[in-house]
Amino acid sequence: MKKIVSKGIVFGIMTSLFLAGCGGGGSSPVLTSADSSKSGAVAKVSTSGVTLDNVDYSTNDATVTINGEPASFSELKTGMTVTITGSVEGAKGKAIRIEREGELEGRVSAVDPAAGRFIVMGQTVVVSAATTYDGLSGIGALNVGAEVEVDGNTNAAGVIEATRLELKSANDINKRFIAGVIKGLDSAARSFTIWNVTVTYGTAIVPTLPLADGQAVLVRGALKDGLFIATKIMLSGSGAPHPTPNPTPTPLDGAALYGSNCAGCHNLLATSAKKGRSAAQIQAAITANRGGMGSITLTTAEIQAIATALAAPVVTPTPTPVVTPVAITTASLAAATTGSGYSQSLTATGGASPYSWSITAGVLPPGLLLTGGTISGTPTTAGSYSFTVQAVDSATSKATASKSFSILVSAATPLIDGAALYSTNCAGCHGLLATSSKRTRSAAQIQSAISGNRGGMGSITLTPAEIAAIATALK
Repeated sequence: MKKIVSKGIVFGIMTSLFLAGCGGGGSSPVLTSADSSKSGAVAKVSTSGVTLDNVDYSTNDATVTINGEPASFSELKTGMTVTITGSVEGAKGKAIRIEREGELEGRVSAVDPAAGRFIVMGQTVVVSAATTYDGLSGIGALNVGAEVEVDGNTNAAGVIEATRLELKSANDINKRFIAGVIKGLDSAARSFTIWNVTVTYGTAIVPTLPLADGQAVLVRGALKDGLFIATKIMLSGSGAPHPTPNPTPTPLDGAALYGSNCAGCHNLLATSAKKGRSAAQIQAAITANRGGMGSITLTTAEIQAIATALAAPVVTPTPTPVVTPVAITTASLAAATTGSGYSQSLTATGGASPYSWSITAGVLPPGLLLTGGTISGTPTTAGSYSFTVQAVDSATSKATASKSFSILVSAATPLIDGAALYSTNCAGCHGLLATSSKRTRSAAQIQSAISGNRGGMGSITLTPAEIAAIATALK
């Protein structure tokens, strides 16, 4: 926080000290505009003085003001941001006036301990290892809703870098102050904004100079119904642009406030008998204690949030369809035989059907094709064939699934010509097949005759399959 010291004040101090030095014969240093005023955080407070910017100031003859009000030296604390007017010689100084102007005091609306920052009165404040705490062990002990007083310096980003953070008691709630730059001045309504807080000064004590946007001021007063009601406004040298708070305070939930304060008498929000009521109408009902509403305690911002909730149409959200991933459910594919027809269907679940099927790796057995979700055809070549099948659903997002398969193709068993075997091995003794004397003989009977060497048949060499083929031809 920077302090503006008028040239007139500096000249008066220089003159008085110069005269005091001449009359008393002492060696008090003469002030210059360069060293007459120093601003910053108090590094140390002792029984006889304070240390600021590596200068030890004696305070025996100093006057002290804290937030625009006369105060005693004992009220100064380490970490407070002050402006000291006096003389300096080396590392020693003599204070004539000490002015402390804290940045602001108010209720915490959001805390981010990990980032070392919090929001108070709509303003972002950051802490560091150099921050002094009073009533707190650190930012980790700071809770939303706590009343705090902040000293610090406003950086180029408009964030207060806290040099001191003090936890205030409930008795201090009506003793708030706020320091900063006036924005949005409305002289007719006697209101303006500091940080993100609206200040009204209808009956406040104000400076003789007209107030103006961009003017740095210190305002004393109290927070009521979301407004800062000023009792006194003083010109100040502090202030800087103030960005959007970070972390952002949680927005008021008008629907939840309605549920807690109104639903018991006026039904649920969706079917409320008070749909369309304005903030002014709700406030009037509370003020007039209609239906016992006078017992409800709500801020102006909370009432507005309820009115906003009552004005909003109740929309039943369309359920978001649950989309399951695509998965190929076919476990495996059946084996095939060369020369024999083959057909196997592929199946999948999830996504949006129908599915598009394709082979993305490997090859199908020769003679087989994938058409739609069916592998079919007549395999021509024996072997084991591995390949990857992909299924793509018909949704816009095109969900996919892939799975590896294999088909074993076996060679077909050659057909045995029983009639030809009969002609070669049997017709010479038993006549042609059509008129054979051994019609209807079974494979077992033929094998028995060969084994018994009946009619010299023991010399015939045939496999069981060939014998069976001859038996089949004899039927």
